[in-house]
Amino acid sequence: MPAGVIAVPGLGIGASQPDEVVARRPRLRIAVRPSRRRVAGIAFASATVTLLALFAAAVFQTVLVQGQQRLDRLDRQVSQAQDRFDRLRADVAELESPERIVAVANHRLGMVQPDTITYLAPTLEQVVAVVSASGRSLPDEAEVDAAIAGEGPNWSQLKPFMGSAP
Repeated sequence: MPAGVIAVPGLGIGASQPDEVVARRPRLRIAVRPSRRRVAGIAFASATVTLLALFAAAVFQTVLVQGQQRLDRLDRQVSQAQDRFDRLRADVAELESPERIVAVANHRLGMVQPDTITYLAPTLEQVVAVVSASGRSLPDEAEVDAAIAGEGPNWSQLKPFMGSAP
């Protein structure tokens, strides 16, 4: 910079003498008030957005309440069905109880308890006779000997050979 010129920051110019610092003012503009029409348009737009937001919130709340009512109704139905299931289960347990079955057999069907209980077990000869009559194959001699000695097949193994015979 030449001697005698002072730089003024931000103005980009220099003054020719030190006491002659010319301060430039920034360029100013006149603020224009927005017209009433523009203010009314902005107010209308913001009121419309607010009303739409309130309407959307009301619709959302309505849908939410309806869903909750449906859930409550389904919950009541489930509770009623569970209560009915529990009652029916108790009824089945009561109907299946041995005491009730004996009482129905005695009173309604006329059945009576026997004085003694006799269990019938077929002999090996009876089993062989039934098997032979049905045309099935007979056990071999080793199986027969084991059955006679008490080491062979038991009743559950011999029963299929007997068929419907007692």
